[in-house]
Amino acid sequence: MGEMIKFGVKLAVTIAVATAFFTAITTIINLLTTVLFDNIIGEVLGIMSACLPFNALAVFSAIGTSSAAIMSFLVAQKIYSLTIHSINSTS
Repeated sequence: MGEMIKFGVKLAVTIAVATAFFTAITTIINLLTTVLFDNIIGEVLGIMSACLPFNALAVFSAIGTSSAAIMSFLVAQKIYSLTIHSINSTS
């Protein structure tokens, strides 16, 4: 019975830390995307798009979104590996 309580507390702490970490990473990524693509770089790409046969802002915004998704996946993978390592080491 005591082992189940101990495991439940470990799991709850892990979920709380992961949620806080994901929120922090998402906030930082959104801040960088907003500052870079909505202000300076967005204006430069908008001017360049007048001479290019495609919308450069749309292309680079897609690249920014995909890099944010990749970073989120890498963070999730790191949290998973640290959680598995900590559970295995305390068992």
